[in-house]
Amino acid sequence: MKRALIDDFWSHVRIGGEDECWPWQAGCDKKGYGVLRTKAPELKLIKAHRHAYELAHGQINEELDVLHTCDNPPCCNARHLYQGTNDDNVRDMHERGRNKNPPHDIYPHPRSKLKPEQVKEIFASTEPSSLLAKRYGVHRSAIKKIRRRETWEEITCAMPS
Repeated sequence: MKRALIDDFWSHVRIGGEDECWPWQAGCDKKGYGVLRTKAPELKLIKAHRHAYELAHGQINEELDVLHTCDNPPCCNARHLYQGTNDDNVRDMHERGRNKNPPHDIYPHPRSKLKPEQVKEIFASTEPSSLLAKRYGVHRSAIKKIRRRETWEEITCAMPS
């Protein structure tokens, strides 16, 4: 890559100390990630942190994302960037509390009306679904899904039928 293009890229980054975040100072997308437009002949938008990673570490594996250890989307400090899978990115997002809707495998879900102990009681009960639904304040279909092991599989599948 031409030195002028590299210098132009870094002119849009507020470079700080080696352990500090280096935020992108030009345009950002809705999620706060720095973006830049490539030059002709192939005009396209690319993420600034990905470009910073490539400048510092070389080509990015096309199957991987470039993730931030600092959890700061506009950061372009290559020391804060690493390659990881989409699953790694999602796991980081949940571990750092950036998602209000955890994946279905995290129990109890913050919006769930039922607690794991209640699910065990429902699964073990022989009472009609309609009575259990009233008792626990959920729809009858929620009770039936628990009994058919369509929801709360981690709990119901660990219990004898």
